[in-house]
Amino acid sequence: MSTADPLKGETRAQMQHGAKLLATDSDTSIDGPWKNQESVGPTDCYVTLVVLLGMLPKMIVLFVPLYVLLLPATALNRWYFMRNCPPNTQALPTRSDWGWACHCFLQWLLTLPAQVIIMTNHLVDQAIWLVFGALFATLTLSWPQVYRNRSVIAPYRGGPSLYPYFCDIVTACGGMIYRQGLFEFHQCFTLMFFVNPWVKYWVNGNMWCGKLGERFITQIGQSMGDLPINAIEKHFKRCISDARVSPDLREEIDEMFFCPHYPYPPSGTDRSFVVGMQHASKLTTLVHTTHFKGADGKDNSVLAMSKSSERDVYRVMLWRNNPFHIYTGWVEANITHGRPSQ
Repeated sequence: MSTADPLKGETRAQMQHGAKLLATDSDTSIDGPWKNQESVGPTDCYVTLVVLLGMLPKMIVLFVPLYVLLLPATALNRWYFMRNCPPNTQALPTRSDWGWACHCFLQWLLTLPAQVIIMTNHLVDQAIWLVFGALFATLTLSWPQVYRNRSVIAPYRGGPSLYPYFCDIVTACGGMIYRQGLFEFHQCFTLMFFVNPWVKYWVNGNMWCGKLGERFITQIGQSMGDLPINAIEKHFKRCISDARVSPDLREEIDEMFFCPHYPYPPSGTDRSFVVGMQHASKLTTLVHTTHFKGADGKDNSVLAMSKSSERDVYRVMLWRNNPFHIYTGWVEANITHGRPSQ
């Protein structure tokens, strides 16, 4: 059960951790226990101060240049999708031809100056976290806690790098631009490169300044018991994975607070995972998504963690080495029966 398959985007440490979690007698239909901190303490003030000093000035200076540099590629990507994807298109039909290869190369070329800014900014961020994190651990004598925190996040280290899957990112962006609109998407996309790494590494999962733990929570929507499960799955995947949905459905999706887009893997490949996107209010993220079934309905034999799932649909990995999602952890999007507790 702990065997890792790179074609599913898996690592050995991840699957070993999954096997241990499955062996526990946990109820996955309710939220795991967690102790909340009711008041703001000195550590919170320190973390906030470093955010204000380290992130905010750079974002104020660099946001407009990065926005402008990325806009031509975003606009071209929207044009390409609108031209090649009629409404109700399941998967991008041209992803295997030379035109798609040229489009991805042009996307890479157009974004090259922006990539330099993004990579340089992230290196500076890492240096800030290291300096202020090590300073905090030294002054508070909390180095043992830092080492314990490293063991907590260890199963989520070393996930597939984003950069080799640049074409996946182009695909996900194209589908999300259509769902959200060009300028709404582009603003959130630009912000992602400044805000998400800070929220992930310095606020939500700060291994230097707090005690980290792992908690699984359950979010269950309204009952759809009046529909057959095959119809639920079909509509679920249509909203989330289709390259281009109908105009009416697009308007409904755009009005939702949370909108994921997990495209299907390219045809002619054995890979069952892709880089997808999520959009929530003003926040856009990149994720690694493994499909339990392919676009043709073929079972990909993916390990499911949820014990309350009626039908497994997506595994969404929030890898520690993915700076463009705000969390670290293991997510599943399933059709659930909610038992035993809901």
